[in-house]
Amino acid sequence: DVFREVAILKDLQGSFDGIVNLVDFFESPRTFHVILELARGGDVFDRLAKKTVYTEKDARELARNLILAVSYVHRCGIVHRDLKPENMLLVDEVSDTNTKLADFGFAKRLSDTPGGLRTRCGTPAFVAPEILLGVPYNMSVDMWSVGVILYLLLGGYPPFQHENSKGLFRKIRAADYVFHDKYWENISVSAKQLIAALLQVDPAVRLSADAALKSEWMNADDGDLSEKNLTCSLGEIRKFNARRKLKSAIHAVTWAVTASFWNADTVSFSGREKTKDVVSGWVASHAHGSSGGDDHHDEGGHVKSKSASRAETKRLMNAKLGKTFKDIYELTKKIRTGSFATVWEATHRSDGRVVAVKVVQRRDLKPKDDAQFLNEVAILQSLKHKNIVGLHDF
Repeated sequence: DVFREVAILKDLQGSFDGIVNLVDFFESPRTFHVILELARGGDVFDRLAKKTVYTEKDARELARNLILAVSYVHRCGIVHRDLKPENMLLVDEVSDTNTKLADFGFAKRLSDTPGGLRTRCGTPAFVAPEILLGVPYNMSVDMWSVGVILYLLLGGYPPFQHENSKGLFRKIRAADYVFHDKYWENISVSAKQLIAALLQVDPAVRLSADAALKSEWMNADDGDLSEKNLTCSLGEIRKFNARRKLKSAIHAVTWAVTASFWNADTVSFSGREKTKDVVSGWVASHAHGSSGGDDHHDEGGHVKSKSASRAETKRLMNAKLGKTFKDIYELTKKIRTGSFATVWEATHRSDGRVVAVKVVQRRDLKPKDDAQFLNEVAILQSLKHKNIVGLHDF
């Protein structure tokens, strides 16, 4: 069951610097309380929209942190399936590049679905062609999304745009994008080569996360990139940021929706933004994960048996026996309210630790959404990395 899985995945949490920690998780018949590490810096593009100086080196650091997190997730045998700007969160209000990856609501273990994944889900402007085509897919869909985000970080606008979904999906399926001279003329050739290698329609030739980290641009001299000013792109980033807030239904469809939405012949976007907050990550931390097998490894690499995992489950459950969420945490400030979830800042009553808490009313969830939410918790508990938003508790 999910609690055994949660305990096993907690065992697997390590010290890989880049993924968010699961702090705590409380379940009642009416409510889920998911406690995560709080990312105080907000999302990357909100910060970029306020900057006056922005260089290719800054963009490279943001891209590197994202790809490091994705590389780790993939090594854990997990596909994120909803990489987008909103899920790149800054750790604090000081650094402009220290990010963590959020929102594992659509994350899935490849081992759970032999033969590849098929669910059509994600955010339209960032989904890979194979998701649109409805064919089996794997981790490479995340790398397509990384390519879209990298294009955005450097150029300031999305590579694929159209007034309706039919046109947008047609452009994505054909990888129909352009490096416009006005914004791209002075950007490194190696950066454009990396984007081109990520935005490959054929997933078999698309770069992996590890290969992207070894690319020429990722290893270019800091001094050279610092001299490449992206001020022109900042103007486009501000426009993009304003549009995505005003038209979030277009830029943030974050739930598996009806087949008609993903059909290539559909004419308009389906507004399902209200489901976004059920699975959105408003926090950031670390992650470490599972291979999906029957046996599990501790931090020293030693195999743990199922019985050991069950014992750990019992220990974890006993630690909170008789205690409710309100016994342990105090809600202090509302961060965001959605149709199904409210995100709060909260304080641990004993040690004063400040965390983010996602509160979900189960009465608002359909059975499949309830199961999806538990899946997100399990995924988060399998990950621990500095660039991934971590789940502290459940």
